[in-house]
Amino acid sequence: MKKLKPVPMNMFRIIFYVLFPFVGVFGMEAQSVDSIPLDGSIRSGRLANGLTYYLKPITKPHSKLYLSFYVKAGYYQQDPGQLNIPHAVEHLAFRSSKTFPEGIFTSVELLDSIGMRTFDLGAYTGHSSTSYNFAAPSNNVGALEVGLSWFRDIADGLKLLDKDIDMERGALKQEFLLRQGNKIHEFYAETKLFAQLFPCRKDYSNFFEYHSSFSPSVLRSFYRDWYRPDLMAVSVVGNIADLDDMERRIIKGFSDIPSPKDPRDRENCDSLYLERLPQLATIIRTRDTLKSVSNDGVDIKLFFRDPMTGNQIHGTRGIQRRIMMELFSNLLNKRFVKVTGSYENGLKIYSGHSLRWNRSPSALMVNITSDGKREKIGLQRAISVLHQIREEGFLQGEWNRAKEEMLRSLNRTGEKYWVDQIKKHFVNGEALPNNKREGLKKWYTDLSLDEFNALVKSFISMPEDIGIIAPNGHRALSYEGEAVRNWIREAYSLPLGQRKKIEAPTALMDQKEIAQLKEAEIIEDRTMISGMREIVLGNGVKVVLMSYRPSAGINDNKISLHGFSPYGASSFPKGDYFSATNAPDIILNAGAGTMDKTRLRHFLERTDSFSNGLFPYIDYQETGIRGDASLEELEIMLQLLHLYFTVPNKSENAFEKWKKDTESNYLHTSYNLVNVDFNNSIREFTGDSSLTRILGRPYLTGTALFNSIKGTDLDAAYSIYLKLFGNPSDFTFMISGEFDVPKILPLLKKYLGNLPDRRDFIKDPVKGHGPKTLPTGPSYTVLPPPPYETKNASYALKYIKNVPPDSLDWTEKIKVEALAAVAEMMLWQLRFDKGYSLYLVGVDGRYNNWTSRFEITFQFDCEPEELAQLEKECKDIVSDIKSGNLKEEFFQQGIKRLRTLYNVDRSSGNRQMQNRMYGHYRFGIPWTTPKVKVDFINSLDREDIIGTANRYFDERLQFEFVMGDGSF
Repeated sequence: MKKLKPVPMNMFRIIFYVLFPFVGVFGMEAQSVDSIPLDGSIRSGRLANGLTYYLKPITKPHSKLYLSFYVKAGYYQQDPGQLNIPHAVEHLAFRSSKTFPEGIFTSVELLDSIGMRTFDLGAYTGHSSTSYNFAAPSNNVGALEVGLSWFRDIADGLKLLDKDIDMERGALKQEFLLRQGNKIHEFYAETKLFAQLFPCRKDYSNFFEYHSSFSPSVLRSFYRDWYRPDLMAVSVVGNIADLDDMERRIIKGFSDIPSPKDPRDRENCDSLYLERLPQLATIIRTRDTLKSVSNDGVDIKLFFRDPMTGNQIHGTRGIQRRIMMELFSNLLNKRFVKVTGSYENGLKIYSGHSLRWNRSPSALMVNITSDGKREKIGLQRAISVLHQIREEGFLQGEWNRAKEEMLRSLNRTGEKYWVDQIKKHFVNGEALPNNKREGLKKWYTDLSLDEFNALVKSFISMPEDIGIIAPNGHRALSYEGEAVRNWIREAYSLPLGQRKKIEAPTALMDQKEIAQLKEAEIIEDRTMISGMREIVLGNGVKVVLMSYRPSAGINDNKISLHGFSPYGASSFPKGDYFSATNAPDIILNAGAGTMDKTRLRHFLERTDSFSNGLFPYIDYQETGIRGDASLEELEIMLQLLHLYFTVPNKSENAFEKWKKDTESNYLHTSYNLVNVDFNNSIREFTGDSSLTRILGRPYLTGTALFNSIKGTDLDAAYSIYLKLFGNPSDFTFMISGEFDVPKILPLLKKYLGNLPDRRDFIKDPVKGHGPKTLPTGPSYTVLPPPPYETKNASYALKYIKNVPPDSLDWTEKIKVEALAAVAEMMLWQLRFDKGYSLYLVGVDGRYNNWTSRFEITFQFDCEPEELAQLEKECKDIVSDIKSGNLKEEFFQQGIKRLRTLYNVDRSSGNRQMQNRMYGHYRFGIPWTTPKVKVDFINSLDREDIIGTANRYFDERLQFEFVMGDGSF
């Protein structure tokens, strides 16, 4: 039978547009998939078997061609009794297939030959779809063919062998543990709740049992039912050299995928949910595994159904409504912060709309977390906020600021913008009309507060669904639905109290204060070969100015500031360590000058670029402050800096709030607590007292932070803060970005030049703070188990070599980083080639400036029963590299990864520039251009890696660490 030639979807649109004029600002309403508006710059089509394709050329030269493969099959398509099966299929797409019998991730030599790394491939499983990504170099036919061949295999060529399925069971378990950390019971309770309220959602409380025993036939059945061409799409975005050729390749490669004779219907989970009567679900949360603190909190989740947004998403009105609902949630959260952000403890309220995260069904959730006795107060506090908004609407000031924030988010463009928009078009049926971004910006700019308030007021009502999660035995588990709704009705019926108008300050400092600050003299001024200008002010403050145009990236349109002093917690007795390191967060909780934290937050919210404010910190051997602001608001940033140095607030209420928040955050960490505690324990053992750095700022983290609460004294913290921030001549302030030095110099002389000198303490490290002498290796240490269940073994193999800073060579630093990158490529093969139960592995090589030593660390979490063999595998990798048994493809992959990190364009970003300046002025690292470093990386060969391995992979420098529940 002759195959039908696919008809481009563009032709359908041309006919449709001729027959029907445009509706609204930038598009039209449409309901069927084929008629959902699609930008005319995208070539698209649907093959005879139902597979859809999208081709979006970007005419500017780019280094990547973004290939995506979408399948409308996710967690919602699972049959009763199936659990996490779509995710398992996603994992198996990287294993044995028709074109790649050993799996594409093990084809390191092939990827290397087409200029790619394993990190250029990825996948994600969602509720209603699964996405596969392949970022290929532009104008590389070989890479394009490999990517399309892999997508074709995913469509109908995955082998799904028993051995592959069994190998991935462990990886899936490890991924689950990595994501949930110590919050497993919290996750179980939430999935139980969602499974009761929402059709198609699953209860994960038997995850481990199911994944260890599910039949491979279940997985193959899911793949056979749902991986079919009418549910698939191929997308190519980037510098497409020949659009016709690209289209021919897709037609040729995917047209012969067979269609099922009797395809299953996709259940409409959203409709099933919306047809339900209002619900109440109560779930018992098993007591947390944390032994040191008990979570007695109650979560009440209110769900306000929003069928209109979901139903209209195929056209203009639905997109507009989605944006307004997202804006409503943002504004609502700001109101919630105002009612819970004072120094009152025990209450957190936040909201979120499901469509913001591409989740369904369409609903707004309001979550109220309260301590064990205040659930009714918390619920009615949340409803009172909604009640006031329904009656009075939002204010013009908060509306204007929220609009500006949203407009900035609508400016996103580039390849990733189009990848995201095409996915939404295919998976969610979201309209993508011509000039969508520009049209939305115009509509949004014209949108009035009255229109917005009208939508919000019509939406706020009684929540249809209510969920309660509480610990066993809590009274909240016995609440009847009608009783809870009566509380809500009561809150809605109460008379509105007079709106508490917290007048935000119009300025951080009054004019009299500012007038008293005279511009300090400059006592030193010189320009360096690097282009930086170094200035020393009359009070001893050193200022380093790097005026340049940053490359695109984080803070590229801002002025970045980082000030530091080489003195920190080590200048005080060991008993004051926690008081010192926690002092800045306690001060941030109290405010500065005439403003407490709440008033200061209100002021910062009204700025255009400085809403995050400044972040002072105290590390073991350093004190500092960081922040970013636009050039127009640089003076505001300098004023706040001046206040944090001169008049930080002290408040007992703020201190108590900090303690309560720290305990609460420990119960609900936003990071993997197991990994953080493991690394903290290793640092303690090896004598590294420095804190974990996140985006350049040091933080006390994990169980150490929780334990520090009892060891922190407010008076000591405040005193230490004043002393460390009271010696301006100790500080160097690095300022980078695009600015005119003569124009900002008067501001620097005024605010930095007038920081007062309060030097009244001995700054050198006190006795007992000296560096720890490590034993001669090999060393094997079983660290104390953490105060919670882990279900896992955490392992690190570490090589530590002392190298004094005065003998440090930047080329040696790069060689160590290259060695680690190559070793990591080999370590990944333990998962993909040898099938160990691993998910995330890593090898890190760096010079630790705080301890003056090189450290190379192999690290991963694993099944306890595989630990001994994996320890041997790591040492075998070390032996192989030392003996020269190093495959060329592993060497090339490692060097490519390192080259990416030192990319010249990336190195000229504002954040990267700050890091380079910090290394130079804090640790004396020679100023070397990124190009020189990249040239050096390109000159490395296998012998360099082997030689470096023999210098550092020495048993006398070897330290192993293990942490977990079991005995090892």
